[in-house]
Amino acid sequence: MTRDRAEATVRVILETIDGHKWRDLHVPHGFAVDDIAAAEKTNPFAPNVLSHWRVTTRLDVPVLYTPDPSHGILRAALPAHRDNLDALRTWIIASARAAPVRRFELTDWRVSPDEPPAPYLPTGEPNGLANWSVGAVTNIV
Repeated sequence: MTRDRAEATVRVILETIDGHKWRDLHVPHGFAVDDIAAAEKTNPFAPNVLSHWRVTTRLDVPVLYTPDPSHGILRAALPAHRDNLDALRTWIIASARAAPVRRFELTDWRVSPDEPPAPYLPTGEPNGLANWSVGAVTNIV
């Protein structure tokens, strides 16, 4: 396997999820791929035989706030829901089982910030679009 093939494997999985007709049901408003980078990791005991590719992917996933009708109009409010993050992670793991490689394993899933920004500034003005930044690491053999 080559670096390009490892990166393409992850890219195809993410494109398949993003283009799926039921995507908005599970991952509302989708996600954006910022970066995909692969690095070969060799086994210290058998470097010429046992190696795998570690693919690091950066994703932007929209923050989903709780609807709040208490002001007479529907506004976004804290707490933010992480259901779209959980659904995306589960979907990537499920899609990995069908990947055309011997092994595809999601080994790390980091989301930042820990707490999303408030949807509105203290002045009442919208705070802009907020995204979770997700760092996903996969091992591919």
